[in-house]
Amino acid sequence: MADRNVKPPPFVSEVPRVKVSDGETNRAFSAFATTIGGMFKFLEPYIHPEGWTQANFGPAWAPLAYASSGRDYHIAASKKSPFNRVWLRGLAERASGTDDLVMTLPRAHWPTRIKRFLAANYGGGAAHNMLEIHTDGSVHYAGSGHSIITLDGISFDLDDGP
Repeated sequence: MADRNVKPPPFVSEVPRVKVSDGETNRAFSAFATTIGGMFKFLEPYIHPEGWTQANFGPAWAPLAYASSGRDYHIAASKKSPFNRVWLRGLAERASGTDDLVMTLPRAHWPTRIKRFLAANYGGGAAHNMLEIHTDGSVHYAGSGHSIITLDGISFDLDDGP
């Protein structure tokens, strides 16, 4: 049986209200909105991370033209993380000529200083040669005449400091 001595909850009109002037309320809402807006701006790269951007190849370079063992390779591409780190991936193939410009990175991926990396390459035997990324986003290959290079695992920070 229900206890008849329990009071029902008060009506909304009976709940005591805190009196706040309009100026104070506006400042409170403004501070709250600014804080929430700042949080969304901070979290935006994590909510909508940047995708891979396919390489803009130099005149003598192109995406790898074949698949091996039934597996396709990634086309050369770059991606910037929310922490201002640029990652490269994929394979590029020297299609013709001797031009050392492999590709150009998107403007947002340009380093503030020249970066140098060892790059594994194939075609006529495996070897390691130099890959250099300039401050204008151009990626240059310095090495033997091997025709295929891998960019997998290459990454660098955009904020180098002094």
